[in-house]
Amino acid sequence: MDSDNIIKTYPKLTKFQVEYEGNPYDCNRCMGKGQCCGAQNDLYNDQMACQKCRCQNLHDTLDGSRNEKVSQFGCEDCDDSQFSQIYCQNLGLLNNNLKANITDCSNNFLNLGSNATITDVELRTECNIGGERSVSIFNTEEEEELQRSGEVLVIPEELGFINKLPIKSLLIGGVVGILILIIVYLFT
Repeated sequence: MDSDNIIKTYPKLTKFQVEYEGNPYDCNRCMGKGQCCGAQNDLYNDQMACQKCRCQNLHDTLDGSRNEKVSQFGCEDCDDSQFSQIYCQNLGLLNNNLKANITDCSNNFLNLGSNATITDVELRTECNIGGERSVSIFNTEEEEELQRSGEVLVIPEELGFINKLPIKSLLIGGVVGILILIIVYLFT
């Protein structure tokens, strides 16, 4: 598998987000969840996420995953002595380990066997990364050669009669046939 066809992107954290369980977590969800915006509420399910929000509000991250501290407003009744830098660092609350979004844009085609040939096959690889769409089209060697030379694909002899059909006569005959069917249908 070619590494050029595998694309890793990492989500960007806003000033209101931290990483929690590999994904961005909105610290605004901690608002109104008890003492110190849920960080000191033992009954709140996301207490650890809220503690991470509080730690990154008070201290800089250690892994350089953000340039500014988390913005947290309205957190009252906080005992910030609990959230010392050592406490936050020991619990890993000053790191953001975001999961990478991995997009695999590779398609592998394996043709095995003697005299195994496939014609008129088009392999398309389609990736949608960050709203941008890219499509790669791979044609067979025969199709690429025809495109380069500007030649028209030759119809096999068994189907050669198609080129000899009078198209205008067929269209006129078809229209007349449909009109006759309509008239018969109306008068029956």
